[in-house]
Amino acid sequence: MPKPLNLEFGNWRLWLALAALLVAGTLLPSRISVTLTPSLKHRLYWLVNSPERVGRGDYVLFQGRDLTSRMGVSKTEEMLKIVGCNEGDILAVTGEKKFFCNGEYLVRAKDLSLKGVPLRYFVFNGTIH
Repeated sequence: MPKPLNLEFGNWRLWLALAALLVAGTLLPSRISVTLTPSLKHRLYWLVNSPERVGRGDYVLFQGRDLTSRMGVSKTEEMLKIVGCNEGDILAVTGEKKFFCNGEYLVRAKDLSLKGVPLRYFVFNGTIH
């Protein structure tokens, strides 16, 4: 038969565990991003607010329906993408929707979303400023 919880104030371990769960429950959801798209390598991401240190290979969370709709995604306000080029690098996009950074192949843009919706892709050729 299970023992009842001892909720007396003197049971400091229980109160410490409850406080830790409360802190984790309020802070963690704003620090974690989950993505279900197969276009990214991982599904779970830890969010860090340090935009001055974003570089090639980092993941960036875009927020705002206006921004995501300009990228062809209308049903979400958040979009997670990987940085392929740094400031000063040369980005090139071919007619076949292939992206290159300093001549190194990055990726080919998809034509359709997972639901079959046509996607717009970013076109730019030149130095990233």
